[in-house]
Amino acid sequence: MIRNYLTIALRNIFRNKLFSTVNILGLVFGICSAMLIFLWVNDEMAVDGYHENIDRLYRVMENQGYSDGRIYTFAATPGPMAPFIKEKFPEIERASRFTWPVRNLFQVDDLSFYEEGRYVDPDFLSMFTFPLIRGDVNTALGNNNSIVISESMAKKYFGDEEPVGKVFSFNTSKQLTVTGVLKDVPPSSSIKFDYLLPFEIF
Repeated sequence: MIRNYLTIALRNIFRNKLFSTVNILGLVFGICSAMLIFLWVNDEMAVDGYHENIDRLYRVMENQGYSDGRIYTFAATPGPMAPFIKEKFPEIERASRFTWPVRNLFQVDDLSFYEEGRYVDPDFLSMFTFPLIRGDVNTALGNNNSIVISESMAKKYFGDEEPVGKVFSFNTSKQLTVTGVLKDVPPSSSIKFDYLLPFEIF
């Protein structure tokens, strides 16, 4: 039965070549479009989806108006805003500023590299799901000489040694003590970094 159907289908395809070609191309285009849309939607849904409190995380944006009527929206706000809104609005449980990626020079003994990271407030580690494998979320960024680094960065500078308590030379002028080690940031994160520093020293 199936063989008969295939024979009839092939006979019709060859008998109506133009019509069949248009239909086949349309089908191929439709399938390819559906696959691309699925991949795009899947990628969009995956970004930052691993954060446990994703439904309670909000980013404050800034609208800047100009005399010619244009309005630009920026993913940036004045520095004092986060502590201000946390103090003035009790419904806001936590707030954290974080900078654009910043490259700084780190040195341990003979190892010296530029690394890319961010300056954040202490609440950052409680708001976002970047799991600490060493250190305490509540105290890791508690003082201005502390630094939290990724697992890869810890391995790069300290090998198999315990990284917590180790000291970095930072930009050749400051000493930073490792107070926490994070699992590497997943590829699906919109916030990339290899280290976190207290916002107060930015």
